Amino acid sequence: MLKLLMIFALYITSMLCNAQENIVYYKFADGKAITQKQLDKRIEQYKNIANQIHQDAQVQTFYVDTLVKQDSIIVATSIELMINGEILSPSKEQKNGVRDQLLGKAFPDFNLANLQDKKMGFEKYKGEPVMINFWFKNCAPCIDEMPALNKLKEKYQDQVHFVAITFNTKSEVNTFLETHEFNFEHLIDANDFCNELSINSYPLNAFIDSTGKVVAVENGIPYMMDENGKMKPGNETYFEEIINKML
Repeated sequence: MLKLLMIFALYITSMLCNAQENIVYYKFADGKAITQKQLDKRIEQYKNIANQIHQDAQVQTFYVDTLVKQDSIIVATSIELMINGEILSPSKEQKNGVRDQLLGKAFPDFNLANLQDKKMGFEKYKGEPVMINFWFKNCAPCIDEMPALNKLKEKYQDQVHFVAITFNTKSEVNTFLETHEFNFEHLIDANDFCNELSINSYPLNAFIDSTGKVVAVENGIPYMMDENGKMKPGNETYFEEIINKML
């Protein structure tokens, strides 16, 4: 099996080296296609998650299949967290697992601090729709979607609570906010809560109606291809449809 994987990896490498003018995209199980630069950032994101989970956790990138389409090469790709050779978090199955745990159910209560050191529980937000964004400071896809999230907050701030939850510390979040605009209400030091929800893939967005029931669980806003064939962060309309249904 290992020999076959090595041969396939060499085949993929050969195709990429011979691509020349072809644009290479890496497509994941959720349908998102990203560039090499974005792939490198995502791998770094997983390495940061691995460091948070276990000292022996490692990141492994798998190239599953390739498709040549006009002037593009699309490589089916997955990134896995592994401990002692065993996959810790199968991407698609894990994401579906988080959805199964939350979707259609009451969002679990929590006791998390905000940036003013005040403890907050989910009960505070019930009575109005809530959007909760799970993120962390070194997550490139999290940062990419923040401009769109800020637009959602600006448009719906009188109708919806917008909450951002991270396992980062107060000082880390405050330092991050000095150089990045992210206008949600921030709850911090949430490592235990994120683990309870089995969240190892970021960003994750949960949409909760006014009764406290989870009506949608989504990953990050999908990337879009611009007129030059390059990938760019998507816009807020992807989540607007979900929010409008909650109002």
